[in-house]
Amino acid sequence: MDFDIPTTTNPPAQSQGSPIADLSYRTYEGELKTRSLRWWVISLSMLRSLKKNVGFWITSAIILLVYVLNGLQLYLTSNLPAGINPLAGDEKTKYTNVFYSANTQHGLLLFIVALIVGAGAISADNKANALLVYLSKPLTKADYLLGKWMGIFITLFLETFVPSLVLYLYCLTSYLDKGFFKNDPMLFFKIVASASIPAALHASIMVGCSAWSKAPRIASLFYAGIYFGSAMISGIAFGVLYRGDFERGQTVMRYSLSGTIEALQQITYHVVVKNPLFNLAIPPIVTFLPVAVVLGVVGVAAARAKIHAVEVVKG
Repeated sequence: MDFDIPTTTNPPAQSQGSPIADLSYRTYEGELKTRSLRWWVISLSMLRSLKKNVGFWITSAIILLVYVLNGLQLYLTSNLPAGINPLAGDEKTKYTNVFYSANTQHGLLLFIVALIVGAGAISADNKANALLVYLSKPLTKADYLLGKWMGIFITLFLETFVPSLVLYLYCLTSYLDKGFFKNDPMLFFKIVASASIPAALHASIMVGCSAWSKAPRIASLFYAGIYFGSAMISGIAFGVLYRGDFERGQTVMRYSLSGTIEALQQITYHVVVKNPLFNLAIPPIVTFLPVAVVLGVVGVAAARAKIHAVEVVKG
């Protein structure tokens, strides 16, 4: 008995893909550009992360308190002659000295803020291998580095500028008839420049320390070593070379990160600090500006050299 055995046939070939209905893209002849402020996304994420950081807000409150106390001191001594109040200086720099003093008094607090906002800026991404994600998007190394740098810079700049602006407005409304604006009409611009100096230096060196670390704690220790170590070395050099003669050795004593910041701020405000122990003369800008530029360039270059989307293995 014969049975009909069914024969198998290959199914008809299916189309590998449907044609694109809209072909208007073929006529586009313009350039493919993304947003020009790509770095701002990275900076904004850093700023948002500070909202719940208790240590950041406590340090910021202490910085504000420094300016409040300087404003209170100005209020209590505003009617005293310059000869009776040694902290006031001469009459023309009476108010300018207050801002310079407040800037230098919170230098250590600003260093702490730099650690809080900057220690994990790149090191946390290194630990989480997040650079592979960042640089796989339409972001270049320059975009990424600029975003991290600006995140630190903006935070530190506002830490100095905002309380300085509050103090400036108080002085403007309270002492306008006593020569506040007349004595130093460029004071507002000096405030902006003085707030930019520590923000730029801290941001530049901090990104370098963070990029060469895989943990925020290691970056903090590395940067603390630079900050305090440079001050210790300059202090030792001052003691060996000048044996406590501050009048002759004050320039050498400032050859540190913190000393360079204070020197540039004093140059910006252009005031001579007078107190019963010594007079702090205005340092030469040709000495400290190159130091600041070298520190900033080295920090940024070190960070850029370490930023890679993937680990590079050299045989």
